[in-house]
Amino acid sequence: MELIAKEKTRNTTYHKRKQGIIKKANEFSILCDVDTSIIIFPPNSNEPEIWPENPVIKSRKISLLTC
Repeated sequence: MELIAKEKTRNTTYHKRKQGIIKKANEFSILCDVDTSIIIFPPNSNEPEIWPENPVIKSRKISLLTC
């Protein structure tokens, strides 16, 4: 794997891949009737992006990870 040279192309690729993985996680949760969550660390930020964005579900998932 190589770093994509152009920043605009790199950001576009990141957003497309992020949407793809979120779609797959959502489909997986529906088809298998399980809870899923995703923690993504964006390239230009120190704060992770957490999916699903529902605050109640988000706090429950984070508490499971920190136990």
